[in-house]
Amino acid sequence: MDYELIKGWIPIRSLRWVLFGLIPALLFSINTNAQGKLEELEKELVELTSDSARMIKMKELVKHYRKRNPDRHKELSTEGLALAEQKNDTLLQVVFNREMGMYFKYKTQPDSALAYLHKALGLASKLTNRLPYQGTLIEIADVQKKRGNYDEAAKAYFETIKYFEENKMSDGLVSCYLGLASIYEIQKDYQNALDVTRKCLKSCGQLGKREIPCNSVVYTNLTAFFTALNQPDSALFYGLKARDMKERMGDQVGLLYIYHNLYRIYADREDIDQAQFYLNQEITIARSINNTEGMIRAYHGLGEVFLARSQFDSARIALDSAAAWVSATGNPFQQKDNLRHLATLYEKTGNHEQALLYLKQFSQVKDSLYNQSKQEIIGELETRYGTEKLKQEKLLEAEKATQNRNLLIGSVIIFSLLLILAGIIVYQIQQRRKVELVTVQLRETENKLKLERQVNQAELTALRAQMNPHFLFNAFNSIQEFIILNQKELASDYLGQFADLMRLYLDHSREKTITLEDEVKAAELYLTLEKVRFEDTLNYSLTVDPNIDPSAIRIPPMLIQPYLENAIKHGLLHKKENRKLNLSFTQQGEQLRCLIQDNGIGRKAAEEINQKRNKTHRSFATSANQNRIDLMNQSRKKPITVNITDGENGEGTQVELIIPL
Repeated sequence: MDYELIKGWIPIRSLRWVLFGLIPALLFSINTNAQGKLEELEKELVELTSDSARMIKMKELVKHYRKRNPDRHKELSTEGLALAEQKNDTLLQVVFNREMGMYFKYKTQPDSALAYLHKALGLASKLTNRLPYQGTLIEIADVQKKRGNYDEAAKAYFETIKYFEENKMSDGLVSCYLGLASIYEIQKDYQNALDVTRKCLKSCGQLGKREIPCNSVVYTNLTAFFTALNQPDSALFYGLKARDMKERMGDQVGLLYIYHNLYRIYADREDIDQAQFYLNQEITIARSINNTEGMIRAYHGLGEVFLARSQFDSARIALDSAAAWVSATGNPFQQKDNLRHLATLYEKTGNHEQALLYLKQFSQVKDSLYNQSKQEIIGELETRYGTEKLKQEKLLEAEKATQNRNLLIGSVIIFSLLLILAGIIVYQIQQRRKVELVTVQLRETENKLKLERQVNQAELTALRAQMNPHFLFNAFNSIQEFIILNQKELASDYLGQFADLMRLYLDHSREKTITLEDEVKAAELYLTLEKVRFEDTLNYSLTVDPNIDPSAIRIPPMLIQPYLENAIKHGLLHKKENRKLNLSFTQQGEQLRCLIQDNGIGRKAAEEINQKRNKTHRSFATSANQNRIDLMNQSRKKPITVNITDGENGEGTQVELIIPL
């Protein structure tokens, strides 16, 4: 039975769909004429008689066999290494030692891989060109990551990143950033993974024709990280970008995964139509490219859907279909999942005997996988112990061979060192005095700067404390007026919304910066309260440019609200009808532009009214916020600017805030 249309949705149960494995295929893939090229290179190799020429041809040929033909890859690497050592060619020794390391890496023999790679690294350190050294270091980082030595892997990535940044080498940066992000992802440190991947996105822009495939992978990773950080809007934003990229590339395998990601995102948002659409797309592609894993995943999804709806016959057919595909692959992990689903199915239908049978099979497969994993760990430990033991024996032999020679040399060295030591002591005393003098000067400068920062921070904190009571006074005054003029039930609702707004402001007051998404939420809640207070005579709009990712932009808190409050209190309050207030956010390069427009009576008319009421009146919100911005600008590289202009004929006011990002 075929299921062409999928109805319903499956809850997200796993976030590990990051496609780091696609990077080599996307950025360094072999073209469709690769087989013909290999045959031509092999023919040229046979015709060569010079050892030097053969080594060069082997270097060109060996990289094509890494995964296509491991045996030929090892054969060429071994022969090339022997010739390079015979000719004392350091660069080619690095190349072929690294190829041998990669051979053992793909064979999941990390100890042997590291032995060759460290030998290549030592030889590469002697070269003037540092690129072979960095390339070898990346391979070492990859092997350490596979072994679970994440600290060692990260250390290697950071070293190579520094080199590639200094030399502006985008290809290397992409590989290192993605490798480092994969370590953070494994450790569930999604925020650091997100930060590194954003850096990778900038490097992709320097790859020319390879920018699109690079971006497609980065967008896919960003989709996963934002989902893990529970930011569904941003996850969907980058998921759709990844989809567009992969459709343009015709990347069927990549589309298979991104469609499944989008299906899960829309399912979690309870957008059933979109979830169904992308799951149908996944099934279509899986069939067209005969992707067994995709078919199994889809049928398991169907089984869960029908189980949740108590459509047990349909669930059984779907899970039986999945079982048939699992049987064809022989994958024990997929078999374990399928048996678990079947056990659940028969338990819900009351067939406890059949459920128990599948549950026993599930336990057997699970135990088998556990024992297999345990044996692999034991084997790896035994291999590692044997390697370390052999190293220790060789070290002991070397120590015995050099001990007598060292005794003779040691006496000469000691006498020389005594003379040198005397000179060093005198020199160090002089240098120490100089260092102490510089240290005192630096400490005085540091204390002065620290004091200035503390003064600025104290003024900023005091000013923020003044702004919160001012807003509370205005808000409670609004609530009092609303209670007097309107029904008590509506007043209660208004008070509840006001409490929510206060909670947001208290949360924001503890942070130095908040996301634009949070600022927009607070502004919209504030305007909603004001709209109710004005009995729906206030019309407002709040727009954010769709090209902006609100969760990725951070700005100082309580920056927008004082201007909104000022527009309503001094501009729109005195207008009897057709009150309009527009708030919009756009991005111009590295700047965020916030525009606040009202059609109130204008600043001049408002000032005249305020002078009649109170000759000493001044706008606290505007002046206090401007003082706060001035203080913040003292510690910013680029200042925040505020431009206030009047409308035509003095009516209406426009406030423009330019916030450097």
